[in-house]
Amino acid sequence: FDDRAGAPRVAVVNETAPRPFWSGGARGKRIHDAEVIGIVADSKYWSLGEEIRPTVYTAYYQRPEREITIFLRTSNLAAATKALRADIGRLDPTLYADIKPMTDALGPSLVPAQAGAAVTSGFGALGAILAMMGIYGLVAFTVAQRTREIGIRKAVGASTSAIVALMLAGTARPVAIGLIGGLALGILGARALGGFVVGVSAMDPLTLAGTTVLVVGTTLAASAFPALRAARIDPLGALKAE
Repeated sequence: FDDRAGAPRVAVVNETAPRPFWSGGARGKRIHDAEVIGIVADSKYWSLGEEIRPTVYTAYYQRPEREITIFLRTSNLAAATKALRADIGRLDPTLYADIKPMTDALGPSLVPAQAGAAVTSGFGALGAILAMMGIYGLVAFTVAQRTREIGIRKAVGASTSAIVALMLAGTARPVAIGLIGGLALGILGARALGGFVVGVSAMDPLTLAGTTVLVVGTTLAASAFPALRAARIDPLGALKAE
């Protein structure tokens, strides 16, 4: 078909449109007085979270609009802006052209997602801090409860390094089990929320490595510091401790 004025009216629909109206095929169907000649990919216009709705695109020369959007790829925005304004002015001096980079045009539509990401990141950081504090407190308390055992080992000749290594080995197993289980649940959760996360995969190595370093580092600090403190006390004092 020729989409000039006076020619048979034509239209293009998005991928969502054929489902509720034609149960699949759309080419050759009619919308009012226009025949569908093509299908284009679904698009979002206001925000990332908006629902995709059936959309119809008509030919400009058959149904002119006062407001149209033109996408232009350029490496020189200033020169392209000057050329566009000159061409538009020659076509119609009364038209106003609002020319801006794609990042500026998309900015308002990204605000809800960016706000949600900021709030989620804040809660995630708070959760990570609380988790680290919990791990540190629990492991440190467990090690401190073994003060009498440490005193006995010191009394029979155990070195400070051997005692610290023993305390670390005692906490390594439960922490390893918890870490593996947490990473597995995190990966499953990331897959379930994959549609809301952009630029990060469920198996993102940096995220997984960072989580592992935080947990292991916290555990080492929580085990080593109390063990060093307990290993340096007098064995008789440790044996008398309640």
